[in-house]
Amino acid sequence: MVSTQLIEAGVDIDFPLLLREMAPLESIVQAAGRCNREGLLNTLDRPGGEVIVFRGPHDISKFPDHWYRTGTGVIQASLNAGCIPDIHHPEELTRYFRTLYASGNLDQHGIVAARESARFADTSAAYHLIDDDTISLLVTAWEPHRSEVLNLLESLRKGFTRNIYRKLQRFAVNVYRHDFNQMRATITPDYLPGINLCALPYSDEIGLVPDAQSGALVF
Repeated sequence: MVSTQLIEAGVDIDFPLLLREMAPLESIVQAAGRCNREGLLNTLDRPGGEVIVFRGPHDISKFPDHWYRTGTGVIQASLNAGCIPDIHHPEELTRYFRTLYASGNLDQHGIVAARESARFADTSAAYHLIDDDTISLLVTAWEPHRSEVLNLLESLRKGFTRNIYRKLQRFAVNVYRHDFNQMRATITPDYLPGINLCALPYSDEIGLVPDAQSGALVF
């Protein structure tokens, strides 16, 4: 089975063997939690299940998130030095996070200062538990809904209504900014206020179908 990060983030399943591409230690720990999760493979003298972390072909400098890039780099440097972190020992995790946190600004949005100054509106606007650097695209070639989408757009051009916007949201998908940049040739940005049109066809099974020129594919 090949999975997305959704599986490692908390779906309660159990595998005897788990392969994980190099990643920050916290992601490796999360993934390892899916290996022999219920302990059904354990014997009297040894635990069951095996976790293998491998180096993939990806250039970590291209990862969009600073902390993901840095965390992966910390693990790679540790392995290059012949040190394999033992995720069963809290002191190993503490050492990893101390190295990681020293590499960047933990409060780049000034949230602590805003809270201490009782600027709660600023705190709420700046704080996000999970960064969502995505852009919404309205898919115009989503069969068999193409005619419905085009009719809604035509109605919207004649006059703004919240009801039409709500109906169009059913045919919108969110893509990460780096995927958006790869697909620019197929996108009409700001076609109408708040609407970016995407000409790529859409499959109910795999999502946006890859463009022959950009090679973009978004699930």
